[in-house]
Amino acid sequence: KNSIVMFKNNREGVKKLKQKLSDRFKILKIKRLRSWLMLIVITMLIIPNLLVVLFSVNSANSQLEVKMEESTQSSVKLLNDIVDRIIEAEIANANLLAFQISSLDVDKKSTSVQTLIDQFMVEHPEMEILTLGNEKGAWMKSPDPGKEEYDPRTRGWYVSAMKTPGKVVIPDPSVSA
Repeated sequence: KNSIVMFKNNREGVKKLKQKLSDRFKILKIKRLRSWLMLIVITMLIIPNLLVVLFSVNSANSQLEVKMEESTQSSVKLLNDIVDRIIEAEIANANLLAFQISSLDVDKKSTSVQTLIDQFMVEHPEMEILTLGNEKGAWMKSPDPGKEEYDPRTRGWYVSAMKTPGKVVIPDPSVSA
C-alpha cells in the first residue's frame, strides 16, 4: 500500500510538476512567439528598406558617373574648340606678319622689320622668341640676341616650313638653344 500511495503521490507530484512546467513554458512560448513576431515584422520592414536604399545608391552612383562623364566630355570639347580658335588666330597673325616681310628684308636685317617683329612679340607674350630665316641662311630674331653664329636652315622649324612654302607651319615644341 505504501508503494501505491507513493506512486499516487508521485503521480500527483508529476502532474503538478508538469502543470508548473507547462505554465512556465506557456510564458516562454508567448515570449518566443512575441519575439518571433517582432523579428518577422522588423525583418519585413528593414530588409525592403535596405534593398531600396541599396538600389537607390547604386542607381544614383550610375547616374552620377554618366553625368560626370558627359560633363567631362563637354568640357574637353569646349577646351578643344577654344584651343582651335587660339591656334587659328595665331595662324592668321603669322600670315599677316609674313606678308609684311620679304627675304630681302631679312638679308638686309631691316630696322623696320626688327621693329615689326619686336612689336609682334610685345603683342604676343605667349611667345618666347620669334625667328625669321631665309634660304641664304640670313636670320633675324626678337628679342634680338645681337651677333651670334646661327643658321636657320639647320633648324627643324625651317626644314618643316620649307616643305610647305606659303603655309604656316606649327612645329613641335622645342627647348630654346
